[in-house]
Amino acid sequence: QCYRLRCEALGTAHPDTLISLNNIGNAYSNLGDYRQALKIQQQCYDMRRQISGEKHPETLLCLNNLADTCNKLGDYRTALDLHRRCWEIKIEVLGEEHPSTLLSLYNYGETFVYLKDYHRAVGLLERSFRLREKVLGRTHPVTLLSMRETAYLYSAIRQNQIAFPMAADCCERAFQAHDRNSVPVMEGLACVLMIAANGRYRAEGTKYADYVYAHTEIRYRAVLENTIRFYETFGQYNRANEIRRRL
Repeated sequence: QCYRLRCEALGTAHPDTLISLNNIGNAYSNLGDYRQALKIQQQCYDMRRQISGEKHPETLLCLNNLADTCNKLGDYRTALDLHRRCWEIKIEVLGEEHPSTLLSLYNYGETFVYLKDYHRAVGLLERSFRLREKVLGRTHPVTLLSMRETAYLYSAIRQNQIAFPMAADCCERAFQAHDRNSVPVMEGLACVLMIAANGRYRAEGTKYADYVYAHTEIRYRAVLENTIRFYETFGQYNRANEIRRRL
């Protein structure tokens, strides 16, 4: 209704009308109707590009939304091209180290994960992590997110000798700067425990598993599941079963 009223009052090409159109596309995406979302987002992007230019922030937002919806539809090659274009334009307009540019870099790298091209993905996500560390700081939640995802990818390509120290460092940073029940701490524990099990880092991983074991208030599912996996990997089935009862 807001979109129709704005069309009547302002015209279909007015920036406020296009905001409403973009919101409709996002609403369809949130409802899981990705094909309808794609149709509307493509219309919004084409109009934005024509009216505001390819490098306008709102045009780039529409381009990013379009790429995200292509990913949800499984059209990863198209999403890859769109994310790369968005990233390259942001480098030109905002600079390589702008937080919005770094988000596009992260999205571009993540699309390689969907394509199971982990070697390409890990290079881009590590670049995103290092730049976010420089720009946002060592313990910013977004920096820690990029750090975890990079560690997971190193583990996926069987480079656990890189993955485990990175995951452990990420977890320690989270403990230093965030509440112990926060998402960065919980996700950090889940990451380091999974990689400790994958790489069979028993001695180094035990302190994290035992922390979870001792803190019975922890109910974060990924942490509990990866603690169980860690204990079972090393034959500690009684502890694994005790943790399982918390699920």
